[in-house]
Formats: sequence, structure tokens, C-alpha cells
Amino acid sequence: MKKEINYNEKKGELIIKLSFKKRKYATEEKILHDGKVRHLIPKDIQKQFALIKSPEKPLSNIPEDRFQLSGTWVFKVVEPPKPVTPKPVTTPAAKSRRSRRSVKKT
Repeated sequence: MKKEINYNEKKGELIIKLSFKKRKYATEEKILHDGKVRHLIPKDIQKQFALIKSPEKPLSNIPEDRFQLSGTWVFKVVEPPKPVTPKPVTTPAAKSRRSRRSVKKT
């Protein structure tokens, strides 16, 4: 398996390319990639990334139509979401017990 990782800070893109050599003989091991590449992102640039593009078929060294020999994943840097602050709870004003329309007795 050959892997290539490119990070473009100006565009905010991370490109991961994986490729396999074609399996020629039956004695060679069959390799099937699970499609998870987040563990390949270098730890010094591990930020929040959103997946933009991924291969259509699974990657493998098996020469069949349902598999690909190489694939490219493209990630875009995403700003972390701002923490949501709860709105302050307002309580209704206390009502007086005295009637406001009462007529004074004189």
C-alpha cells in the first residue's frame, strides 16, 4: 500500500491518496481497505475536518470491477462550532395584592 498525504494551508484542504499494487498470483494476500482514513491524518494538524470527496468503490489489490486500485479522499478544514450559551431566564414581575382601581374612602 502506498499512501500520500498533502496539506494545503492556504486552501484549507487535506488530500489523502492511497494506492495498491495489482494482485498477480493466487498466493499473494488479498488486501481490502475499510475506507477509514482519519487515523492517517498527522497529529500536528489534527483539526476538525469535513469530508468532501471519497472514492466511489472500496479499495483493494483484487483486480475486479467492484474494487479500485487507488483512491483519493479530500477533507476541508471546518471552524469549530461556537459554544451555545443559554438565554437568561426572565421571571415575571411580582404582582401587588392591592387592587389598583380601588377608591379611597374619605
